[in-house]
This record gives sequence, C-alpha cells and structure tokens, in this order.
Amino acid sequence: MTTSSTRNTALRLFLDQYELAEHEVAHQADVPRVTMWRAVRGQSVTESHAAAIRKAIWQLSGEYYGGPIVTGDEPVVDVRSGREQRSGGV
Repeated sequence: MTTSSTRNTALRLFLDQYELAEHEVAHQADVPRVTMWRAVRGQSVTESHAAAIRKAIWQLSGEYYGGPIVTGDEPVVDVRSGREQRSGGV
C-alpha cells in the first residue's frame, strides 16, 4: 500500500465511521468541494484548508480527526477565482 492510499484510507475511514459526506464537510469548512476531494485522496491542500477541514469534522462529528491531511508548497489553483495559490500559505 502506498503512502497516498494510506492517507486516503485514514480520512475516508474516519468520514465513513461518522457518516460524514465530503460535500457536507466542505460546506461546514467553507472550502471548495474540490479541496475536500483532494484531502480525502491524499493530495495536497493549503494549511488553512486542512485546519478548516479538521474543525468542520469536529463540529459535525464531535470527534477530533488527528490523522494525516497532506499540505505542501506546490501550487494549488483556487477554482473560485482561477488564481494560483501556494499551499501552506495564506
């Protein structure tokens, strides 16, 4: 099993355990659905989006998700504005 699929599995299993849909977590976190899609599949998201996702999961489930959410410095395109951002930055 690769690292990426392990990351995918950890977050996916947590969401499944608490019966949380990706779109409802994205809505609660106020992040684009594609950001949640990326996080669940082990792809990089910004530090602020990762924090928002963790907070939303806690708000919706009452449990803290301490597993991995990949963050990094590679460019991430903000679908809403079409502008490139650096993940990990504000």
